[in-house]
Amino acid sequence: MAAASTADEALVAAAVRHLLEPWLADSARAFQDALARAPLPGRGGEPQVEAGDDVCILFADGLRFDLGQRLAERLEARGCRTSVGRRWAALPTVTATAKPAVTPVAGDVRGEALGEDFGARLEESGKAANAANLRAAMEERGYQILGTGSFDAPLSHPARGWLETGEIDSLGHKLQGRLAGQLGDELDRLSERITGLLDAGWKAVRVVTDHGWLLLPGGLPKVDLPKHLTASRWARCAVVAGGSTPDVPRSSWHWNTSQWFATAPGIGCFNKSDEYAHGGLSIQECLTPELLVETAGEAATGATITSITWRGMRCFAEVAVHGGPVSADLRLERPSGASVAAAQKAVEPDGAVSLVLPDDEHEAASLVLVIVDDTGRILTHKPTRVGVDS
Repeated sequence: MAAASTADEALVAAAVRHLLEPWLADSARAFQDALARAPLPGRGGEPQVEAGDDVCILFADGLRFDLGQRLAERLEARGCRTSVGRRWAALPTVTATAKPAVTPVAGDVRGEALGEDFGARLEESGKAANAANLRAAMEERGYQILGTGSFDAPLSHPARGWLETGEIDSLGHKLQGRLAGQLGDELDRLSERITGLLDAGWKAVRVVTDHGWLLLPGGLPKVDLPKHLTASRWARCAVVAGGSTPDVPRSSWHWNTSQWFATAPGIGCFNKSDEYAHGGLSIQECLTPELLVETAGEAATGATITSITWRGMRCFAEVAVHGGPVSADLRLERPSGASVAAAQKAVEPDGAVSLVLPDDEHEAASLVLVIVDDTGRILTHKPTRVGVDS
């Protein structure tokens, strides 16, 4: 579909639908039959997502398993070492339910009554487990929350990071079938952001997602579910109202297995016939990738700053180095800040290096001693100030 010219879009879409719909429907029914015998893991049934020292977790909404494989190929072409694992999404496969399950605070999330938004709550505070509250809870755990700006470097050592980026899911809901033409660009943006994190000093990036999705030109088949029987009705899942017992399959909610939701059979949709949808039970929606991305030469060069001593405007440092050559620099306020040293200096074989400030302009400023490899990648850094030894 992405390769079709504008003039041929309708013809290609019709051919894709003819070939794809029966395969999608048959595989979804087979998957649903399998889950009736062996349900997917509920709360606590999958390993908790955590960042190790100097690892940043990157959450990309809607990174379906096949896209995870394509992302890994792009990263490997950029010289990264990438491994692809897999997880089962939390049910139903909508962001409100599934996103909290792939955060480092998933163990603090609980479900009570299934509400119309499919959202759970943070146990200690009772607050909704939405994006803002999840980020606040992670920050309390010591995670560095990265934003959309360019400042991606770890602020401490060791550090643990969390970043939300990517527009696959939002574009899918907006563009529907035309999403196919945008996926290549989105994967390129994700790979650029990931390599940017590695260049900024993170040792590794762990990529997670909440759910996959279905896409069918012309729309997924409509399934009848009377509105008066539901408290909330989304594309492929619905909260049943009161004691209603509509004639559709049901599945247990991830956050509280005593609570049930209605799920559309096969690849059906309860609402209008969307071309792009998720929330139901299919391998495309439920099987998600988990990537661990590292710089291919990560083990070759490493450094640790062991001491910093100031003599006037000159900074003396001792650095433990293994691997290739490294250099030192003094930067303003943050690791990626402007260089304020008279010159970047190579660290001597015995680990010694000295840097000088050309004048007293930054005598009272917050500085960062940064150690970089021969490609400019930050290996380690340490905050400092003129006259303060550490």
